[in-house]
Amino acid sequence: LMASYIDASLVPGERVIKRARISGKIYVTPAAVTLLGFGFFIFVNIQRGWMGGYEFIIGIITSAAWFITVWIRFRTTELAVTNRRILHSSGLASRSSSELDLTALESVSVEQGIFGKWLNYGSLTFMGTGGGYVNADYVESPLEFRKAVMERADAVRDWAQAPRSGRSSHGSPSGAGHLEKIR
Repeated sequence: LMASYIDASLVPGERVIKRARISGKIYVTPAAVTLLGFGFFIFVNIQRGWMGGYEFIIGIITSAAWFITVWIRFRTTELAVTNRRILHSSGLASRSSSELDLTALESVSVEQGIFGKWLNYGSLTFMGTGGGYVNADYVESPLEFRKAVMERADAVRDWAQAPRSGRSSHGSPSGAGHLEKIR
C-alpha cells in the first residue's frame, strides 16, 4: 500500500488528533444506477427480443470504470486534524492536497442532504482567513469531525492568546499542559 500523505506531511512536534474516513456510501449511487441500467437493458431486450450483447458489454465496461473511479477516490482520500492544522489529500496518479493552519480557521460548514443526514455522511468546508479553505466530500460522521476540529482550534487560539508565562514548557500548543487533554 501507499504511504499516507498525512503521515508523510507531519512536521516535528506535530501529531494527528483525529482522522476522518470517507464514507463507503459513495458506492450507493453507482450501484443504483448500474442496477437500474441493467434492469432497463433486460426489460428492453425482452420486449424486442435479444439483440446481441454489445449494449450489455458497454454497460459492464462503463459500470466497472465508474466503480474503479469511486474505489480510487475512496482509497486515496485522507482528511485529518493535527495539533496545528487541517490536512486533506486526494488522488492516485495526480494528487490534490490542501491544508489550513488552525490559527487561521474562521468557519466550518457541514452540508448533508437527506441521504447524508440519514446515513451519517456529508461535505465539510473549512474556511480560513485570506480566502484559504479545505473542502472534503462524503466524510463519514462529519459533525463529529467538525467538533474535533473546533475543539482543537479553540485550544490553539487559547494557547496563542495566553501570556507567555502560562504556556507549556515546550512553547507550543503541542507541548505538555492543559492542551494535551484535547485528543
